[in-house]
Amino acid sequence: MAPSHFGKQQLFRHLHGFYSWPGGFPVNYDLTKNYLDLVVTYTSVILLLSRIEDRKALIGMYNSAHEMIQGSGDPSYARGAQMVLEYDTPLKKLTEEFGPHTKAVSSALLSLHFLFVRRNQSTEQWRSDQLLSLISNSATMLSPASSDVMACEYLSLEVIERWILIGFLLCHGCLSSNPQCLELWKLGLQGSLYFSLVRDYALQLHKVTEEFFGRLKGYGKQAADVKECKEHAVAHSGQLHRNRWAFLRNAVRELEVLLSHQPGLLGPKALCVFVVLSLCRDEVNWLVRHAEHVTKTKTPEDYAGSHIAELLFLMEQLRTLVHRHGPVIQRYHVQYLASFDALLLSDIIQVC
Repeated sequence: MAPSHFGKQQLFRHLHGFYSWPGGFPVNYDLTKNYLDLVVTYTSVILLLSRIEDRKALIGMYNSAHEMIQGSGDPSYARGAQMVLEYDTPLKKLTEEFGPHTKAVSSALLSLHFLFVRRNQSTEQWRSDQLLSLISNSATMLSPASSDVMACEYLSLEVIERWILIGFLLCHGCLSSNPQCLELWKLGLQGSLYFSLVRDYALQLHKVTEEFFGRLKGYGKQAADVKECKEHAVAHSGQLHRNRWAFLRNAVRELEVLLSHQPGLLGPKALCVFVVLSLCRDEVNWLVRHAEHVTKTKTPEDYAGSHIAELLFLMEQLRTLVHRHGPVIQRYHVQYLASFDALLLSDIIQVC
């Protein structure tokens, strides 16, 4: 019991450090990712704790067992018991605790805006942009694929959604004061009906959020927004993801055939391979979450995943190809670092 209370104190000490950072929240990939993971993990633990009906009895039994074995009760029993009592209404308590951290949390979430908007484009936009196609422009086939946000390219879409939806639920004050926060939050609500909180525990966030806002004075508009976004997700998200499966099957098939015949392209186009595998992973995870929980729908074919086996097979083929020709990728990027990155770094240093 002591570690739980101590961990809570340490958590908010670290969060306050971010909040008081000179010049605002430091936008850095590792720092931002770990910060948002910390917020979501803490919230997930509290929500799970609140679902244990006999939690008070369990804490009492623990203290009794500690007294029988050690001769005295756990010194942290009173603090731990108080913590459990405080979270009888977990969201109310969590929003009170995270209120002072709204600026830091919203800044971290807004740094995801451009990435999340891009990841939620329709398949029509993907086709228009010739996304993941190496043969659409033969003149650039040998040009190295690159990105200014390389690490973000592989982030799980479910993880980003979880950050956005839980983050804005805890720090909901910014939804009425910042239009960009509101746009990002609504876009997150339109993408999925369920997401995994911890392991196989799925959270129906529309229901949870609508009920929470419904109990808050002055949040009628936000509750109506949640209901509208849920209706949009029910009507359109299944079809959107089914179209993505079809698009990605063709994209992975095309990549696998081309790279099997020309493995040398794995050097300059390794990023494309990793991006397409990441997108496929997101779609497989989305289907698994929703096929289990969406039981009543007018379009059951959107959650049947009739071609998901083919997509998994093609993913495995592409993964095997990357492993087989790993030395090709290594040699290419060793030379790339010496002949491109080093020269670019030299130019940047001279300019600075």
